[in-house]
Amino acid sequence: MSSFSPRSLSIRIVETPNCGPSQFQCPVSGQLQCLDLDRRCDILHDCDDYSDELGCVCEPNEFSCPNDGLCWPSLYKCNGSPECVDGWDESPEAGCICEFQCGNGKCIKNTSRCDNLGDCTDYTDELGCECFTDEIQCPNTGLCIPPSLRCDGYNDCGDNWDEKGCDLCRNNNGGCSHFCATVNDTKVCSCPAGYNLLPDGVTCAVSCPSDHSQCSDGSCIRVSQICDGSNDCFDGQDESNCDPCRENNGNCSHTCVALNVTHRQCLCPRGYSTLPDERTCAKECARGEFRCDDGRCRIVDFWCNGYHECPDSSDEKPGCECRPDQFRCSNGQCIMQHKVCDRIFDCPGGEDEPANCTFCDNQWGFKCKPSGVCLSFYRTCDFRNDCEDFSDEANCTCGPGTFACSSGHCVRNTSFCDGQPDCPDASDEPIHCAAACSPDLFRCHNGEKCVPQNKLCDGQNDCNDYSDETVCNCTTGQFKCATGQCISLALTCNGFDNCGDQSDEKRCSCQSDQFRCANGICLSRDKLCNGFDECTDNSDEQRCPCRTGEYRCADGSCIMNEWLCDGKDDCPGGQDELGCYVCNPGEFSCSNRVCVSGALQCNGVDDCGDMSDEDGCGKETYTIIHI
Repeated sequence: MSSFSPRSLSIRIVETPNCGPSQFQCPVSGQLQCLDLDRRCDILHDCDDYSDELGCVCEPNEFSCPNDGLCWPSLYKCNGSPECVDGWDESPEAGCICEFQCGNGKCIKNTSRCDNLGDCTDYTDELGCECFTDEIQCPNTGLCIPPSLRCDGYNDCGDNWDEKGCDLCRNNNGGCSHFCATVNDTKVCSCPAGYNLLPDGVTCAVSCPSDHSQCSDGSCIRVSQICDGSNDCFDGQDESNCDPCRENNGNCSHTCVALNVTHRQCLCPRGYSTLPDERTCAKECARGEFRCDDGRCRIVDFWCNGYHECPDSSDEKPGCECRPDQFRCSNGQCIMQHKVCDRIFDCPGGEDEPANCTFCDNQWGFKCKPSGVCLSFYRTCDFRNDCEDFSDEANCTCGPGTFACSSGHCVRNTSFCDGQPDCPDASDEPIHCAAACSPDLFRCHNGEKCVPQNKLCDGQNDCNDYSDETVCNCTTGQFKCATGQCISLALTCNGFDNCGDQSDEKRCSCQSDQFRCANGICLSRDKLCNGFDECTDNSDEQRCPCRTGEYRCADGSCIMNEWLCDGKDDCPGGQDELGCYVCNPGEFSCSNRVCVSGALQCNGVDDCGDMSDEDGCGKETYTIIHI
């Protein structure tokens, strides 16, 4: 059974006169049991008869178990491991071709039958097989063994039948150097007082002093000689198991690398960075964010603002000082430098908007070329062509989830080979988008590149879309992400996106201090309304109070006022571009939505504030002062 948690969606609502209109009644006789509708199809059996999980519909890339109604990814069907309770997903009814079906539902090849190996974990592939005349057949597993293996001290039948009822000490004292006893069909060697039983389980040796350790041959060495880099025991036992990563992965959250017998280093996958504890990896914060000491990301505006935005209060440490990229208001509050001279009063005293603002003259302003329009530095490299000539998107450092155009611009990875040129030079739509990889290479699903076969299932996102990690079989103690990547079960439901697609945080039981996203992810309540889509479905940013200088979209999200009527749909429904301003007759409509007298057009003065009233007026050169 895989560690994936199935999902379901409601398609049917049952209402009865006994429950409210927004409730579901469990059809249990003799009692009234009503549930809120949001508890339908949530994978939890809230009704005693499980009826709240029946009648649900799966996503297109999933299949439904007919008898229990649960949904699983399509790739789990006919994979040799039953996911449905009744094993339907591995049966011929599910379209699986099963040569031989084990008693536990697993399918194996006919050639694996009666090979004396027990390929079915329940040994049903060895039942009904004939043994040779000089062999003994184990009654429960069907395995065939020679008579010499009966009572030899080894479990040859698989269920220990061949060792039951045997006197394991009758031959050669069971191999014990001193005392031997048969206890519950098991041989037990023991030693007299003053002796210790060696690791071989049969030999007794004189006990070592308390400050010494005993080697497997019975000799004694000092405790200080263990893991000192020198083999003091004849077989090197004192230097074995010294790998600092051996136990609990060296307390590293991801990859542990042994530097020597006593020291290790914790490494993080691409897109993650190490926290101050040097053990925990956390997803790298986005542009315009800072990291709390506990690994959570918060927008930079929250740093030293007088409110504890980090759960560990690391954003408001004693003696909190503004960072070099911040401006200190007269009341001690810190705001980002790019908010100085942005025409919005962010400091209570208004000192961030002095009369002599020259925003484009400092490092936090950006002047478009050649229009001269002044933008906030934080509007550069944001995938938006704000300057209309891509100059605000040039010479950017492309991070995770982006594609580097040949022109030096960055676009989202999803833009690569999507049939629509997004780079100014169309380098995101190369000819090889339709090409096939050679047989010895794997073609990434995003069409970006071909990777060697030995890069598959190595735990690294070589394709940038995890497609090279989607056909892997996770081991016991691991969780399979929706991308196919395998991570430790301990990393699920811990509040961090360890899969990279939030699938390890879905279908978790939310705590009292957590918020359940619409897609089932549990999110710390301190992440609500922080300006970032932490849920990945934006449900954590809906119905939030917008800040000064922001506009509320119909879905509850907030956008900057300056994005209104800019010709681009920033609200999901595009209502930020509906009902835009219309200037009065005789007035000129500026690009920044300001109306000025038509007589001021082409007078050599920036009356609009964005020079749009002087565009196309001639070749004169003006000095732009952004007020």
